[in-house]
Amino acid sequence: MNILNIKSYPNFLNKEEHDYVVEKTLRGNTWNYGGISADDGFYFWYMELIQDVFFTEYMLNKIKSITEKNFAIDRVYANGQTYGLSGSYHQDAANLNTNNKNIYKTFLYYVNSNWKSEWGGSTLFKQNEEVYTQPFIPNNAILFDSPVYHVGLEPTRHCKDLRVTVAFKLRDISNTQEI
Repeated sequence: MNILNIKSYPNFLNKEEHDYVVEKTLRGNTWNYGGISADDGFYFWYMELIQDVFFTEYMLNKIKSITEKNFAIDRVYANGQTYGLSGSYHQDAANLNTNNKNIYKTFLYYVNSNWKSEWGGSTLFKQNEEVYTQPFIPNNAILFDSPVYHVGLEPTRHCKDLRVTVAFKLRDISNTQEI
């Protein structure tokens, strides 16, 4: 736990599940270039995953179970970055619901099987003057409030792999009648 209420879930998937995500994303062939995290941001690689039931059902159910929340998916996709493709600070959802309560969460899963700390690739979070760094840890997942400003940093030039995360844009429907 930290100042921004970011929750971490180490070793989120078992080996078979993690291997599936690596094959689908890191070694997948449906990457698109032109993803952007902020209006004035820079492009990066992305892969839509909303059609894959492993992500929309299996992983979603696992997220619901571990967080004890009833989430609906607004979007799920993979982000890919190489050296030189750093993101921009952005919010995944800036709006609050009608009760002025945040119902939007982002669940971020770190995909790569091997990662060295000198390769960088951290995620930075910023609120007011406070900054929190989440290092890139394979098979680790984090949950945070979507209105929190954050940025995925590029890997260093020493990394020869694509830095891959899977982002779930979620709505907490625990206290609503929505199905």
